[in-house]
Formats: sequence, structure tokens, C-alpha cells
Amino acid sequence: MNDDTTGGTGRFDNPLGLIIGAVAAGFVAGALIPLTKPEKQRLQPIGSDIARRALEARDEVIEHGRGILGDTVSAAQEAVQKHGKELADSLTTSVADVASAIGKPADTAPSAAPPSPPAPAASKPAAPSAAGAATPPPKPGTPSAPKAQT
Repeated sequence: MNDDTTGGTGRFDNPLGLIIGAVAAGFVAGALIPLTKPEKQRLQPIGSDIARRALEARDEVIEHGRGILGDTVSAAQEAVQKHGKELADSLTTSVADVASAIGKPADTAPSAAPPSPPAPAASKPAAPSAAGAATPPPKPGTPSAPKAQT
């Protein structure tokens, strides 16, 4: 015969699991059975107190979060202002360096300076086509351009 008390596969092999299962079954049964009037009278003040405490805790967390957010925003603003001041100082120094370089004689100016952009050209008539169109007349005050052979 098989003896279940000697470590076989009996239902009492895991007493902790049995206890947890019994508690879960009791919880489900208690949730399904409606409350009686005396239970409601006794539990209502406790529920109201818990709800009030939860609202107070929520308000405290919100205020704490606002304080932290305010501190973070203030620190970020200070960092931006500091960085902006550093950039402005750097720009001022660079402009002063460029201005002093421009004011120096040409032989002491840095040779690696970029060339100045070309001046915008005055509007010119269209270039002659390959078919041999006539060249435009010279502008007043300029020497005559050589005439094209005909």
C-alpha cells in the first residue's frame, strides 16, 4: 500500500502553498459577499479616513514635485544665462580681435583671412549667342570697344 505521509505526492507536501491558496480563496469569497449594515457602519469611517489621508498625501507629493520642478527650472535658467554670458564675452573678444586685425597694416594682418566677396555686378545685357549676335554699344565714359568685323 501507498503511505501518503512518507513524502509521496500527497496534498500536504507544500503547507505554505496550501495556506496561500486558502487566504486567496477567502479573499475572493469575502469580495463576492455583500457587506452587512453593521460592517458598513464600522468600515465607513475607516474608508473615509483612508481616502482623506490619500488626498493629503497626493497634495503633498504634488507640492513637493512643484518645488523640485521650480528648483530645476531656476537652475536651468541660471545655466543658460551663464552660458549666454560666456558666449557673448567670447563673441565680443572675437569681434575685438577681428577689428584690431582689420585696423593693422596689411603686412601684419593674418594671411589666412578669407577674401572679401566680389562686388555685385551691374546688370549687363545678355551675352551674344553663338550665332554671332551684335555686341552691345559701350557705356558712356568708357573707351570704345573694338568693333566686330563684318
